[in-house]
Amino acid sequence: MKDSSGSFTLLGEFNQAATRENADFACMSGSVGLIQPAFNIGIKGCVSGTANAFPELAVSLYKALEAHDWEKSGELQNLVIAQRKIQAASGFRPAGCYTFLKLKGIDCGTVRRPWREPNDQEARYMKEEAIKLGLLRGDGLSGR
Repeated sequence: MKDSSGSFTLLGEFNQAATRENADFACMSGSVGLIQPAFNIGIKGCVSGTANAFPELAVSLYKALEAHDWEKSGELQNLVIAQRKIQAASGFRPAGCYTFLKLKGIDCGTVRRPWREPNDQEARYMKEEAIKLGLLRGDGLSGR
């Protein structure tokens, strides 16, 4: 079951209720922004929109969690949180995914109304900030 509420408490409550009934039941976070603390309460997966734009970031975070490398997972979790903020430059984070993919040379089309992709100014901001974070190189390709 995926919980996209963004509430760590609610995710934990769902996980407790589900695993009380069936220890093999899998609750997953709908936000990679919560995956580190969620992992620590037994959540073993995430359905991540962020992974559409930066799959290597989400995979690196998950691998660090599996390895119990708390220092690295903390650094990566903070990077994910910063990336998600940048991706929301136009006000709607999923639409920013299209911009990041285009910056990486992947044309995946465009968003549908009523959504809108980031305008030129917002896209420039996204690119500049992603470069600062090491997520993109100046040529737009992945930096990590």
